[in-house]
Amino acid sequence: MAIEAPISKFKKTNLKIFLGICIAIAIIFAYDGYLSKYKWSGRYSFYKKQVIDNDGKPTPAMNFNRKSPPFFLAGAVVFAVILYVVKDKKLIADENELVISDKKRIPYDSIQHIKTKGKALPGSGSVTESMTICRLFSSIWWQKSVDYKNT
Repeated sequence: MAIEAPISKFKKTNLKIFLGICIAIAIIFAYDGYLSKYKWSGRYSFYKKQVIDNDGKPTPAMNFNRKSPPFFLAGAVVFAVILYVVKDKKLIADENELVISDKKRIPYDSIQHIKTKGKALPGSGSVTESMTICRLFSSIWWQKSVDYKNT
């Protein structure tokens, strides 16, 4: 019987939050940097203070507001790609090995150390808590945190 562990909802939610924050900050900075120069804008006082009162030369804050939105949008794209890639990933605990992906398989014989977080379950036959699986792979310690669930 195989046990499947999907990517945690916590990680997916955090990626969505970071994506939303990057988009919101890009919109706010673009508004301040480009649309605040119009009198109908609610931020005309910001433009006046940052450009007009400074002899028509933008301050570093205004320059930041004009140049940073593309970088925040690029960050949002990165978070969206990561979310798309990891949304359906699952770790499968088979009878002989841990299957991380089609290419990454860890035989149980090669696991050198298992650290548990939280209370240990002495005498328990099932794994129900979060564990960190460590493996020496090409002289580098490889660690993967996993939440196990029975499916």
